[in-house]
Amino acid sequence: MLCPSEININFKTLVLAGVMALDQIVERRVSARYDLAVQGNGILIRVHKRTMEFIKPKMAARHPVIEGIRKDLNLPNFIEPSNDNDSIPPFATPVTKPEIDLPHFAKPVNGRWGSRWGFGGILAKTGEEPDWVSYRCPLPILKRQEDEAKEAALDHPFAASATLKIFFEKMYDSDEETGSELPQLLAIEGMRVERGDYGSLFWVFVGKVLVPWLANHSDNSAISEMISAMASANRFMFPSDNPINLSSFQAKFTKPKSIALECPGNVCSLAPKGACNESDNGYKLIPHNIDDPLQQLTLLVGVAKMYELARKEGY
Repeated sequence: MLCPSEININFKTLVLAGVMALDQIVERRVSARYDLAVQGNGILIRVHKRTMEFIKPKMAARHPVIEGIRKDLNLPNFIEPSNDNDSIPPFATPVTKPEIDLPHFAKPVNGRWGSRWGFGGILAKTGEEPDWVSYRCPLPILKRQEDEAKEAALDHPFAASATLKIFFEKMYDSDEETGSELPQLLAIEGMRVERGDYGSLFWVFVGKVLVPWLANHSDNSAISEMISAMASANRFMFPSDNPINLSSFQAKFTKPKSIALECPGNVCSLAPKGACNESDNGYKLIPHNIDDPLQQLTLLVGVAKMYELARKEGY
């Protein structure tokens, strides 16, 4: 067993070597790998190019995990991120057309996929900066207006969730520092994409650098903006003529630094496990009864909105 001094030395060695796991954001500043925001009826992911290049080789369409998810959920083929926007990514084949129309899914132009990737090419490149590249993941429409059951989906319910699962988990596995002056505020640890109860759980690390923002926003408009974002996303994915019941969407700040998100369901939520106010460190949000993609993506929109608001204020 290592003594505390050996652990400290090993940690310093990792920092000097430019290596820092994302779960370290709970205790210290970690350079940003990605940012999240809400853009229309979709989630915007701004990725540091250094990390994107690191994870690209790990997202091969023939990877057993990716292929297993595709088969288990009957998803369209996984289109790999391409280094050349005008070329066909390795192993990419035309998307398998499902029984129902999927308007969000990309279609190759002259046999080429360009800058789209993910299951069915659902992620689209929307912008580029010297050190960053942005992708947008459209929210799926999971119910037609005239349909009564969630199962009567207009878009494949798991295509967005499964693509985001691959992305976030590869990002979480990346421990190479980017050198960005911006810190990572939140980190998605993992996402479950399975059918049935608890099939859409996901976990979130709240960074230490985000704690001051949380402490300063327990009584203001950040709450209403996060609630509005979740409610709008939920209604877009599951249309209804009935008025939105905003009381079923919650963003609960508890002083000094606790945040919990809720959406319609059986106490469907993300919340800290136990007390998290002992120090100025961050903490982990634990899922409860997140059963389907509708709930998962609704709460993820709330997380993305929180990230967006904090980043806009300079955190």
